[in-house]
Amino acid sequence: MKKNLLTFLIAGMGLVSQAQNVAIPDANFKSQLLLAGVDVNGDTLIQKSEAEAISKLQISTDSVLNMTGIEAFVNLDTLIASGLNFSMPVGDLTSINLTNNTKLTYLSLSGNKLSMLDLNQNKLLRYIDLWQNNLFILNIGNCTELRTLYCSSNSLSSLSLNTNTKLTTLWAEENKLSGRANFSNLILLRQLGIYSNPNLETVCLPAAFKDSTAFFSGFFPSFQKDSTATWAFNCGITIDSSVYSHSETIKVYNFVSPNGDGKHDFLEIENIEFYGNNSLQIFNRWGQKMFSADGVKNSDKILSDIDWPDGTYYYVLDLGNDSKPDKGYFLLKK
Repeated sequence: MKKNLLTFLIAGMGLVSQAQNVAIPDANFKSQLLLAGVDVNGDTLIQKSEAEAISKLQISTDSVLNMTGIEAFVNLDTLIASGLNFSMPVGDLTSINLTNNTKLTYLSLSGNKLSMLDLNQNKLLRYIDLWQNNLFILNIGNCTELRTLYCSSNSLSSLSLNTNTKLTTLWAEENKLSGRANFSNLILLRQLGIYSNPNLETVCLPAAFKDSTAFFSGFFPSFQKDSTATWAFNCGITIDSSVYSHSETIKVYNFVSPNGDGKHDFLEIENIEFYGNNSLQIFNRWGQKMFSADGVKNSDKILSDIDWPDGTYYYVLDLGNDSKPDKGYFLLKK
């Protein structure tokens, strides 16, 4: 009787031990996890507690076909599963399921063979790099915190970014985009690469960009497209900046040095682009109004060309959303 009971207990402990381990069918993926130091206790297995303790994971996907088991890494905020080797794609990953990794903010899957990717459950993502895959379907509509998207060298025929209004950087060159690409709602966009899409006819941008020559000029402009495509502005989309007014914090930097050295050359106001109805007034120490403008934005490089005396100046910034005007000061020193 005692012998049977002991056998039962040992067998039960074995089942519990197996239940605590993460099933990883791809031996190459498991090898990469071991190389990354996930296996803390050195038993050559990945326990759930070990997976849950990882917040940042970087592996190579060379010869990795299947990343089943990644769902156990529920606390990941950074995942780099790249197949790039000296800029050459060598990754063999064809699919990945990240629906359980909802804490991700940084994701790089470049240099693989992905054809479809759904990231709609990864709502906190701010950075996505999918360079050099085979993607023809990309779902990121729920990634409303996204700031940077690299999806160059894929097979995308369309790119819907209607809800990704916080994007500042977008590179989508060398795809199969055609007709019209509408980015009219991307009012924070500062870098755009969409060339090598020969069937693309029109690239729509926010109306406010129409007179911003800095984006389109210079030896290496921030906005680049094929010569066969044309720029258009707004394309019928109305931007309601008030939708951001309760979540985006304004910060007026309190030092300006307009001497052309590229450092603090203008009065920077963080997140001002979210408040299109703003108005700004600036006064000297004697109360004389020195500057007044409506709808200011950082691309205007406010005060970059002034010739005022060094000293302290005072501002009143009205966001145009019924909130109390922001008042403060900044130091000017050339």
